[in-house]
Amino acid sequence: MGSAFRAMKTSWCGALALLCCSALSGCAVPAFFANVAYEQGSELVLAEYTGLQDRWAVVIVEADPVLRASEPRLINRITNAVVGQLSRPEVGLLGIVPGPTILEFQYATPSWPTWSYARLTEEFTADRLIVIDIYEYRLNEVGNRHLFDGVAAARVGVYEAGTGSEEFSFAKDIRVSFPDGQGYTDREISRGAVGANLETRLVIEEPCHSVDQTRLE
Repeated sequence: MGSAFRAMKTSWCGALALLCCSALSGCAVPAFFANVAYEQGSELVLAEYTGLQDRWAVVIVEADPVLRASEPRLINRITNAVVGQLSRPEVGLLGIVPGPTILEFQYATPSWPTWSYARLTEEFTADRLIVIDIYEYRLNEVGNRHLFDGVAAARVGVYEAGTGSEEFSFAKDIRVSFPDGQGYTDREISRGAVGANLETRLVIEEPCHSVDQTRLE
């Protein structure tokens, strides 16, 4: 499942983090999973995917073996963070599978990456399967372990149960970075702080704009 997902081509350009401020509540909720719209400056932007309202969802985070070996707790942190944000009332879900339940399943079922999306949704009695494939995560500048240049990139896909298809109904690429400047070393910021800020941006913040936004008049 993972390799096929990573090979999927999409038409989305630019970078967009998972979550931003909701026009409905002012809280951090998924920008493209909001019920109606969200604020961007003084404008309202239509939510890019509204199919979570009144549904039961499960979040599956995956990464390739090399990344899992180098960052063994990354999937746990991102899973719990995303589930926590999607649990907010303004998202409109009827319910979502708790993060620890998902992680326990992944640990106890090593063959799960070979399962179909339909089988995964059935396993958790869910209507929507949200797959987050983290394909890049680094804290340092390439080839220079002394300088911080953190990057996190993922592809998010939503599978809708009952469609008879194994294709995603919605898919988008996300890429965030931290720190914002160049030349930072462990004299200015710790490695832990770089990782924490990078993951926060991946899950909560919107550090840049998407080119595929539809504005309300």
